Amino acid sequence: MASSRAGGGGEDASDSDSDSDNELDLAVEEAIDRLLRMHHPLFMHIMGALERRYEFFRIREDAASKSGHTPLQKCTAAIRQLAYGGPADMFDEYLHIGESSAVEFLLNFCAGVRSIFGDQYLRRPSSPEDCQRLINMHGSVHGFPGMLGA
Repeated sequence: MASSRAGGGGEDASDSDSDSDNELDLAVEEAIDRLLRMHHPLFMHIMGALERRYEFFRIREDAASKSGHTPLQKCTAAIRQLAYGGPADMFDEYLHIGESSAVEFLLNFCAGVRSIFGDQYLRRPSSPEDCQRLINMHGSVHGFPGMLGA
């Protein structure tokens, strides 16, 4: 099959750009999996839901028309605080987020997640069947059958 690209069958810049973009996307997904201890699609789902529902998680401009923190920065700072349990100012050099901003991001993130996902995912098991299903699922997947009541 003949190539429809000018110049014959050689690669053009768009092919190498596409390969670079795919490698970058994979690197970002791996970094999120490793650094946030969360799968990339789950992270993006949570961040998107927060951004759609709350103005706080959208990029805003300050009085000097300077862009504020991105939803990615806000959610990353909050999840890292939850995952690693470190002080709020530990993100200053990494994400350029000060302590008071990191605390604000964490509080808004937790409130938003509870509001959006609470009814479906953050409820207590309501029956012995719910408990047994959770024990079976997590015990077989993660190998820690004593997760409930710990």
